[in-house]
Amino acid sequence: KDAEDQGNPLPFRELSNTEVVKEMGAGINLGNTMDGHSSFTPSETAWQAAKTTKEYIKTLHDAGYNTVRVPVTWGTMIDTQNGYTINEKWMTRVQDIVDYCTEQDMYCIINIHHDGAEQTGWLRVAADDIDAVYEQFEGVWRTIAERFKDYDEHLIFESMNEVTDGDKGTQNEVQVLNNLNQIFVNVV
Repeated sequence: KDAEDQGNPLPFRELSNTEVVKEMGAGINLGNTMDGHSSFTPSETAWQAAKTTKEYIKTLHDAGYNTVRVPVTWGTMIDTQNGYTINEKWMTRVQDIVDYCTEQDMYCIINIHHDGAEQTGWLRVAADDIDAVYEQFEGVWRTIAERFKDYDEHLIFESMNEVTDGDKGTQNEVQVLNNLNQIFVNVV
């Protein structure tokens, strides 16, 4: 399932939630790979030594997995001065892994991961200028969605993960998270 030809998007099937869950089957998380980082500069080998290969994904498929979640820290790969574009090398590496999965007819889930963990990344739900956070969140998802627009239902986007203001469940945090999720829905 190759979506490199932008003029030939993959057909998208309308499935019920039950059908999607059934097709997704057993899943696995590629944690500590594309979400590994040092001071929000992500690197596939920042937290472990192995790079994800096509052969590894095929081995997962052959072992019975049909879904791979790929947490992604975007961090310093985001060009905030240039329309929230993402470093081409980093984006291409994420796409490589997505393609490894979809070539096996597997589902793949990517997200924004760690960028808002403990208020030290750019996705700070307790930021004084929350409108700037909303703008960047929208810009990043617009860039990601544009890159992957021709993929079918086998690519799933997860809005964000590990985002908190430290006071879990405060009314302000809940409202900001709801706003961010609505931005995600509107953009994607």
